[in-house]
Amino acid sequence: MTGVPPASQMVDTLLPARGAKTRRLLEAAALHGGVPVHLMFAPDRRPHVARARWAFMLVAREEYGLSFPRIAQLLGGIDQTSANYGCMRAAQLRQTDADFYRLVRTLAELARSFDRMPCRAMVAGDIGLQEQAR
Repeated sequence: MTGVPPASQMVDTLLPARGAKTRRLLEAAALHGGVPVHLMFAPDRRPHVARARWAFMLVAREEYGLSFPRIAQLLGGIDQTSANYGCMRAAQLRQTDADFYRLVRTLAELARSFDRMPCRAMVAGDIGLQEQAR
């Protein structure tokens, strides 16, 4: 045992249910970025972790209009200037790195789909269940 709480417990603690869209976006950024969810909140500076975090920041800012202080708060209380830098760095990477561009595009499409999804389905946390019910 590593002493790290399960990812779902950490996400529940840091992102209350009222932020269901943001929670789903954060989980998607971790999944598509190949990073365990708990590292999205950690001060880990490894490139693959930072890139997943930056992608979340950029999409949260562009798709949901979140402020830098709000993004910083969602990521465990980092400094708002770090959120600003992350968005700036993500915007640069999106222009020069095809893989990062695809990650941001995928997350943006998911973020827009969360707007169309009923809140109860988002909180339940399983898009597949909604598909099967049809």
